[in-house]
Order: sequence, then structure tokens, then C-alpha cells
Amino acid sequence: MEKEWVPGLEELEAGARVSARKHLDSAVEDIDEKFGPGTAVRHPALVAGYMQTIAAEHLAGMTKWYLGDHVRALHAVSLQVKATLSDLADRLSED
Repeated sequence: MEKEWVPGLEELEAGARVSARKHLDSAVEDIDEKFGPGTAVRHPALVAGYMQTIAAEHLAGMTKWYLGDHVRALHAVSLQVKATLSDLADRLSED
């Protein structure tokens, strides 16, 4: 079985910097578009909130993606266990 590639710390840090810059630019653009030019600079808390929201959504999406496979596998196992227990109960009730 081939080992899955996992990014190293340097790759993760580089990707995070690029992503943060992209989202920071989007935050300033979106806030200024919504509330008027210069609002993002005058109200950095709005930018911080925007960035926190992006981070939370990203984390939720990654968690759902990662855990999704595991949850589906556990569900399949639980169905098999249920079927096996039902079969066992039927066999025991025959005696």
C-alpha cells in the first residue's frame, strides 16, 4: 500500500501565508464595499472578525471532509454489527 503524502511544516506555513493574504485582501475589499471606502482600515476589528469567520468555516469544512469518511465507515460497521446481533438473537431464540 502506497503511503499518502502529507505536507511538511514548511509547506503548511507557506500555504497558510498565501491563504491569509488572500483572505485579508478579500476582507478589506468586502468590508469597504459594504460599509464604504476606508472602513476596514478604521475598524480593524471588522477585519479580525472576517478572518476569524473564514478560519472557522475552513476548519469546519476540513473537519467534515476528514471525519466524513470515518463516520461513513463507522456507520457501515454499526449496520453489520446490528445485522450480526439480530441473526444471533434469532438463532438463540430457536433453541
